[in-house]
Amino acid sequence: MARLAPLSASSRKNWIVFSSVAGLTLAAAGTYFAAAGLSDESVRSVLRHSGRVAYALFVLVLLIRPLQQLTAWRWAASLRRNRRYVGIAFAAVMAAHLVLIATRVHQTPDVSFGLTGLVFGAGAYAMTALMFITSFDGPARALGPKAWKRLHRLGLLWIGFVFVRPLSLADLSDPEYYKITAPVIVALLMRGAAWIKMRRPA
Repeated sequence: MARLAPLSASSRKNWIVFSSVAGLTLAAAGTYFAAAGLSDESVRSVLRHSGRVAYALFVLVLLIRPLQQLTAWRWAASLRRNRRYVGIAFAAVMAAHLVLIATRVHQTPDVSFGLTGLVFGAGAYAMTALMFITSFDGPARALGPKAWKRLHRLGLLWIGFVFVRPLSLADLSDPEYYKITAPVIVALLMRGAAWIKMRRPA
């Protein structure tokens, strides 16, 4: 019987980060449910908090590269070297968030997310999964550097759109909507500024 090849140090670290962050997120949710009880309201509350954590990690993923390219801050360069693990932490929280969504559907079978929400949400999860898989050295090599960059660029844009897209026309007239989406918009503008700077002749 063929033996499985041992995981590389890089792959082990990826799985350690993923399992630790996902486990901590679900453990925190379980602790809250133990105190507040398992109900649609408590699940929605935990979903809001896990969504905010995922959002913060996603904004950080967007900001790391342009911060390092636009500034001379040492900590930005250190973040750039560890950007993969911030992205993996985001994927882990998203995975835990999906488990919580499934919990809510189980608790409240008649809950509806709408066709548009399902399509964009499923796309965001598919992109997150692909980006997580290609954070491992083997799949990244198989994909190739150019295709890897295209995939991750498309994934970031898709997920960013899902985070900032208005759910209704009422959102466009609500100042709170712009406060919530401003970090992603600023991060995308910074990425554009960094891209222009890097393309400009020295």
